[in-house]
Parts: sequence; C-alpha cells; structure tokens
Amino acid sequence: MSVMKTNFYKEDIGAVGFRLDPAVFMKLLKVPEVPFGIFHIIGRDFNGFHVRFRDISRGGIRMILSTPDNY
Repeated sequence: MSVMKTNFYKEDIGAVGFRLDPAVFMKLLKVPEVPFGIFHIIGRDFNGFHVRFRDISRGGIRMILSTPDNY
C-alpha cells in the first residue's frame, strides 16, 4: 500500500526502484517533518536509498554495495 511508483513491471531494467509514501508507515511516529518520498533501489550488486523532503532533491542516492566484506 505504500508503493507509489515502481519500474518492477518494465522489461530490460538494470535495477528495480520503488518510491514509497512515508505517510503510510510514518503516520504513528512523532517526527518534526514527514519526508516527501523515500526511494529504494535494488540492483544486482547494490542496494540504494534516498530520502527526499521536497519535490526537487538536493543531494544524491546512498548506495550500499553488496560485497563479501559486508556480510
């Protein structure tokens, strides 16, 4: 219910991305500001996320590479 946008159903993609609606799962938390969107990207060799508080982003995606050192 919290996925607002995804490319999961497209063909020939290199990574799967989801835009999550933070209001769905953060409504019970007492936070000063609810983010505009939370983006989660899953690729073959990485996981990435981005939290955006406005429509236009300042900053970039945070990537976590999947390497044997991470496990």
